[in-house]
Amino acid sequence: MSYQFVEDHRDYLLRELKFRMERRPLYSQRAFSRDLHVSPSTLSDFLKNRLALSPGRITLLSKKLGLNRDQKEHWVDLITYRFNKCVNKKKESLVKIKSRIHSEKNAVSLEEFKIISEWYHFAYLELIDMNSKKYTHLSIAAKALSVHLSDLKVAVARLQQLKLIKVDSNGLFQVETNTEVGHHTPSVAIRQFHTQILQKAITAIEIQPMTERYNTSTFIGISENQIPEIIEKLKSATSKIFEPYVVNSEQFEKHKLYCFSVGGGNKRGHLGR
Repeated sequence: MSYQFVEDHRDYLLRELKFRMERRPLYSQRAFSRDLHVSPSTLSDFLKNRLALSPGRITLLSKKLGLNRDQKEHWVDLITYRFNKCVNKKKESLVKIKSRIHSEKNAVSLEEFKIISEWYHFAYLELIDMNSKKYTHLSIAAKALSVHLSDLKVAVARLQQLKLIKVDSNGLFQVETNTEVGHHTPSVAIRQFHTQILQKAITAIEIQPMTERYNTSTFIGISENQIPEIIEKLKSATSKIFEPYVVNSEQFEKHKLYCFSVGGGNKRGHLGR
């Protein structure tokens, strides 16, 4: 089970209850309801899938359980999907739920990222996901990515070492799910990766037709304390744009590999990327 994003709306409470009972054998569900400031009947009905909790109640419980904002929003979406009668709201919540779980399962740790920080590691994983039969042939994949065959062979060995790809019974590479959660700490490897992507974007400006790329820059004077809010909005907007394509990726053919990169920065009058 994922420890960041659960798959059932009751799991955050059940997981915490189990943890407390393991530490204190005499601890009970009634004691749990007391500590959460929830009536025993409400807690029982919720755990038995008979009752929904309001977003306000989820906010309070999330603080008591030590959940972060993303987990709280995930919990609200799980309850909306389970209990809301509006079909459109249920669908919207399901897309968000699947996207978070998918992203977490396919994240890599910072230490792993350092090993595979060259851009073509992740590009090759996507090629395999697009057409395993074709791109298991490394010479074809190397040509498609415009990298040296020797470099790609080393990259594939690293991906296998980290169990990000495996060989199936037909001798073809398959993308293997990784369960480690990504790390948000800045590092040389992460900076190097984004620098490579930006260099690719510069090349694309010169050689790629406008119909296949999108570039825009906005200059705006703002307060430094507004930056975190803008970054969060950019993250949210990016997630909403790509969620349908990630969650429903098996429902359409994939013809080309694209890299969509969103970034920004400023500091004391310096122009950010």
